Amino acid sequence: MKPKDIVKIALQNSGLSQEDFAKLLGKSQPMLSKYISGRAIPPTDVIILCMNRCGFQLSLEISASALADRIRTDFSGTAFADVRAAINQILDSISGPNDTITYQSSRLERAKKELYETTTT
Repeated sequence: MKPKDIVKIALQNSGLSQEDFAKLLGKSQPMLSKYISGRAIPPTDVIILCMNRCGFQLSLEISASALADRIRTDFSGTAFADVRAAINQILDSISGPNDTITYQSSRLERAKKELYETTTT
């Protein structure tokens, strides 16, 4: 599923007008329209808000190499450098001393390493 589809489904499920839904997301209606049409890629926070609105959940059962492969495939090229950097920041933020995710830290470290290698090549 593409980001534009997630935004479109969230809008439809909300029952709101584009203007009201855009306000909910903290964006303008013209920008929301660009997200829906695919002329602009929504930032990560907008995608997450829309996924939550739709009730979508991401599977946490993914290996570090599978995550890196997915990032390489879905976000390849210079146009997605910011997306890869944001993903790396997210991995940094959740790989801290939080007891509930400590068991995943080695997987996260491997994913971050592979992501770094992807962004520097």
